[in-house]
Amino acid sequence: MTSSHQVYSDRTSKICDIGDAHGVAILSKAAGLDVEYVPFRHAPLLDNEIRIRVTDSGLCQSDAFMMKNAWGISAFPLVAGHEILGIVTHIGEKVTKFQVGDRVGQEPLKDSCEHCHDCMLGFTNVCSQNRFTIGQEFGGFATSFQSRANNFTKIPDIIPGSAAPLMCAGTTVYSPLSRDLSPGMKVGIIGVGGLGHLGIMYANKMGCEVTAISTSLDKEAEAKSFGAHHFLVSKDLEAVKNAERTLDYILDTATVYSLDMSTTLLKPRGVVNIVGAPDDPKHHSFNAFSAVSKNLTIKGSAAGSRLETEKMIEFSARHSVYPKSEVYKFSDFNLALDSLARGIPRAPRYRAVLETASFFENFTPSN
Repeated sequence: MTSSHQVYSDRTSKICDIGDAHGVAILSKAAGLDVEYVPFRHAPLLDNEIRIRVTDSGLCQSDAFMMKNAWGISAFPLVAGHEILGIVTHIGEKVTKFQVGDRVGQEPLKDSCEHCHDCMLGFTNVCSQNRFTIGQEFGGFATSFQSRANNFTKIPDIIPGSAAPLMCAGTTVYSPLSRDLSPGMKVGIIGVGGLGHLGIMYANKMGCEVTAISTSLDKEAEAKSFGAHHFLVSKDLEAVKNAERTLDYILDTATVYSLDMSTTLLKPRGVVNIVGAPDDPKHHSFNAFSAVSKNLTIKGSAAGSRLETEKMIEFSARHSVYPKSEVYKFSDFNLALDSLARGIPRAPRYRAVLETASFFENFTPSN
């Protein structure tokens, strides 16, 4: 069976003269953290696509990993960025879902086959033919972005631009929690960072008793302000021992996993769900005996499906669940990247976002 939509492999945006540019992108020519600003034109708009003026774009650790080719899957030149908010400027002839002027967000998934078993069940995020926003086409570190209309979600005005990380970080933690949790469950969130602080908020709003688990004692006050009822320092072995068999469910948002700790903390028949993207996926091991003897479930979750992303936006707007973000000008990308990837002068607390409004003061895109 052939796909019902058009193939995108030959539709990469092209670098051009500034006077002919649809937008300006932040380009990585080779593996590493060096970038340059380049003007570009999109491929001609297809009848099922929309083009947006990017207003806000979140920086995620997976962007830095892709820029450094930490996973060995990056293709250069690369324009990263996959947490994108913007305003629709152009629509394809067959697009009925959006109108010019609509505020939208782009999910991390840019394409899926739409006819396989997983897609038919709604799990577009695990389609074997999926294409992520960071890939052969330019991503969200740009002032303009173009993709299939089906992969965008309407964003209500109540959601601030600084909440752009909801489009990846939000759906990454909301989706497994919405599938797995019931009110009253005792839930642990490992990592009080870019993913974890949102996980605490969502689990709290879902009616659960939340324990934030961190290596950093100095995050206790903030974790509780996000909605944690308890705080556990993972390096305090006595405290971990005292908390043995107290949790029904753990969401692990860290990039270095401690599955032995998770299996200690979980009750029999408990679940640990891994959502953090490791910088080195090979260096993780654990003692399987505890998992076997307690009938534990260990699983993972990759971002969220299209429907789950829409539900996440609705839930976030209704409950005011927004990431705590530090906002940078589009022209100050290197400052944001230093903070995210190098911790200079410190790591973001808790997400970093680029805004483009100031950039458009000196740049007018071509039609």
